[in-house]
Amino acid sequence: MLETLAWRDLNAYARQAYVEIAMVYDGKNNGFLGMGVRRLAERLNVTEKTAQKAIHELLSHGFVEVAEESGFNRKDRKATEFRLTDLLCNRTMAAPSKAYQKWHPGVIEAANDAAAKPAPKPARRAA
Repeated sequence: MLETLAWRDLNAYARQAYVEIAMVYDGKNNGFLGMGVRRLAERLNVTEKTAQKAIHELLSHGFVEVAEESGFNRKDRKATEFRLTDLLCNRTMAAPSKAYQKWHPGVIEAANDAAAKPAPKPARRAA
């Protein structure tokens, strides 16, 4: 993994973010790795914006995938949960995707950017 083109392309913050997310893994909770932007920013000693960029870089390079979203509209105040793509997902029992091995500049980023865009709202009907 450390010798892949994707890893070499990560900035230092993204590499450290990966380490912090991986430290939550206990051998049986991949897919339940909770790491919010605030918590990551505190652990990296950076701003929340920098932490968010690091997470986005890990997602776009295929090292982590979102297993369960979080957001301000959630009542349970749960952090986003991730899965490491080089390990079996304990949430879904899916095999490791190792998406980072397929990463090339512009390839996975385009797919993730398209997936990150919200679905268009249905048009309102005139009454």
